[in-house]
Amino acid sequence: MNELVISQGENAIYLALLDEFQRLIEIKPYSLKQTGMVGFIFLGIVRKKIKGIRAYFIDFGQEKDGYLPFNEVERPLSIGETVMVQITKDSYQTKGAKLTSYISLSGEYVVLVTDSTKIHFSSKLPEDAWTKEMKKELIQLQKTSGLNKWGAIVRTNAYSIEPQKILDEVKTFLSTYERILKIQAYRPSKTCIFEPQSQWLKYVQNMNKSDIAQIHVDHKETKDLLEDYLTSINLRDEIKVDFVEGDLFLRYDLGKKIHKALLRKVWLSSGASIIIDRTEAMVVIDVNSDKNVSKINSSRNIFKINCEAAKEISRQIRLRNLSGIIIIDFIDMNDDQHKKKLVRCLQEYLEDDHIRTHVHGMTRLGLMELTRKRVEPCLEDLLKENEISLDTASKL
Repeated sequence: MNELVISQGENAIYLALLDEFQRLIEIKPYSLKQTGMVGFIFLGIVRKKIKGIRAYFIDFGQEKDGYLPFNEVERPLSIGETVMVQITKDSYQTKGAKLTSYISLSGEYVVLVTDSTKIHFSSKLPEDAWTKEMKKELIQLQKTSGLNKWGAIVRTNAYSIEPQKILDEVKTFLSTYERILKIQAYRPSKTCIFEPQSQWLKYVQNMNKSDIAQIHVDHKETKDLLEDYLTSINLRDEIKVDFVEGDLFLRYDLGKKIHKALLRKVWLSSGASIIIDRTEAMVVIDVNSDKNVSKINSSRNIFKINCEAAKEISRQIRLRNLSGIIIIDFIDMNDDQHKKKLVRCLQEYLEDDHIRTHVHGMTRLGLMELTRKRVEPCLEDLLKENEISLDTASKL
């Protein structure tokens, strides 16, 4: 079972998910001053309409105008018109935030959406009696809710939960959405009309809590918030929140672990290594035999090194939160069966990651292609947002 360590400093809070050997699985540093704005809802003004990229540019009161794709609005908009928008991706480098006019509210069990009336279930959920009954209950709620257009995505966490608890969460979201619709009528443009819960608590909400045995915290307010949250989802007796006097960041040597998680070169136990490079367009990972000299020309040994590398690569992708296009250059293999097994091997290792990653297979040049959904900035960018020097992370 895993442990979650939450350490609060003066300007940031750190969430570290550790395995039974106290190796990092994930590490999330969040500023105590809200930086990421995904989920925030604003009233914006249409400033430009660019047909070439099929998007509007919206001034919603931030440093950079956001862009609103044509397919994220129900009808054409006019320059100067006020529109309610929700941030789906934070601004990144020179790009402004990506926006949508379709509102979604995410909870422990369900995501309420307003761009569809369909009831969807997570692809990880089986089609069984529970999902069929849950779908009927949600469709019935749609008919009696009083709101014309909304749908829902039932999350993996919801499986086998009492239906009424899920319905109650949806009803809460419907009330929130109705309140948002009323607020927009009298709020001025370029103002925020809805702010989701803090990033760190949302991270806990999105975790697979069946894998967590205990949560260690070093801040009493954090402990109280966690206990209230766990009580609300009936997990207060199953997951212990342990308050620890002192600095957990130092006790668990998180600074050194962060520093190690950012190294370009990662050694494998066999003596081989992987090199991880981030470019503007993609992430490139190279597998090298390096110090592994035992029967290096043996196809079986090459396959073994590649499988070992695949396991570590899957861990590094999750730890560093790498996303977008990922290209892996494994050591060349001539055996087609080994290539197929390596693809399956990598897919299995990636199954524990709660962020969906697609393994597209090998190219003609023998490169492995992956794509991973970008939910939030990678570890390196999160550290930069929190103004933590990468050179001194190990000394914090």
